[in-house]
Amino acid sequence: MTLMTQVVTKDFLKDVLKKHLKCDISISSIDVKDLVAAGNNYTTQLKRVAITYSTQKEENRVLSVIVKCFPETETQAKFVKEMNLFDCEVEVYNEVMPKFFSLVYREKIAPRLYYSSTHPQPMLLLEDLSALNYRGVERKYGLDLEHCLLVVEKLAYLHAASVILQEQDSTIFQSFDTIVYPKTGITGDLVTLSYNKVVEICGKVEELQPYANKIKAAKEHVFEKMYNVHHIASKFKVLNHGDCWINNILFCYENGRVTDLRFVDFQNSCYTSPCLDLHFFLSCSLKYDIRDQKDAIINHYFKHLLKILGKLHIEKFPNREEFDNDFRSMGYMGFVTSIPTLCFAKANKGDSASLENFVMDNEKHGFRYHCFNNDDYLKEMAYFLPLYDSLGTFYA
Repeated sequence: MTLMTQVVTKDFLKDVLKKHLKCDISISSIDVKDLVAAGNNYTTQLKRVAITYSTQKEENRVLSVIVKCFPETETQAKFVKEMNLFDCEVEVYNEVMPKFFSLVYREKIAPRLYYSSTHPQPMLLLEDLSALNYRGVERKYGLDLEHCLLVVEKLAYLHAASVILQEQDSTIFQSFDTIVYPKTGITGDLVTLSYNKVVEICGKVEELQPYANKIKAAKEHVFEKMYNVHHIASKFKVLNHGDCWINNILFCYENGRVTDLRFVDFQNSCYTSPCLDLHFFLSCSLKYDIRDQKDAIINHYFKHLLKILGKLHIEKFPNREEFDNDFRSMGYMGFVTSIPTLCFAKANKGDSASLENFVMDNEKHGFRYHCFNNDDYLKEMAYFLPLYDSLGTFYA
């Protein structure tokens, strides 16, 4: 029996639902199932819990919730602890999201929180968005333009709303003004291992060979910039999702058209230039055949950002020239993101697809080998390396 199943009992869920429903309830059954298969999640343990309950007015109602807690494997647990992922997400849901809902202009951008804790078992109980017909998109294939434009519209709301919260309370994002990627431990090892692997692959693949020496020489200054991304000298800073890629977005559809979305996994949120989220999203989430629409997506984001800032009566409008300069100077974040995250996105799923196997398995044709040598990843890198080179990413 896992610690999670010891904690998530009928009595525990009864207390949670009583506070949520504001009435007495009785629970007749709970049904716990794994939420994702192997290869879909690397940092948390996710369960779907169907709760059958009754109140004085209604009988046998069913509420489905998502239980999110520490991963069971040692490598994953160390990674989550080093990155401070749970504490960060708990603070987003407890301190930031409620303030968003109090603004004069509101949009739903995340699931509802039912319960959170950091001790003894770090845990979140969240709204099951599948009950509202939200679902993910296969990460291997990426998002079309319609999906991408909706994503950056929601990002624009998240970013703009954080501006007014910071104006109301200048200390609200102090805990998010911290190192995003630790230099040491398994996190540092993961980034370093991935970077070195890309240098190796570039040296072997003819199309990528012109970039091998550039990337190798750029390692020190790229890492230094990445470790200090929260201190970037930007005049316009916002709360970033911090891990905005296709795996952390759920979409809702009506008559075959995407109509809405919710972000999940606010585990790496940070306070810096909004270009962090944009680089992260653009490097890992687009269909290959809409890569040339990157500028249109960025323009749509900026236009919508100004629109939302106006709706929120914010006078602090970003300057487009300064925004573009930030985007160019932060190309290193897109590049660093494209190293481990994009290779995970393009890798085949399966029992071997795990953080442990990525870090430990150096065998030919193992999971790490497949991540960096699959055709989809190499095709993406052939597109991205010239882009980041043109942004000056590989030059100090």
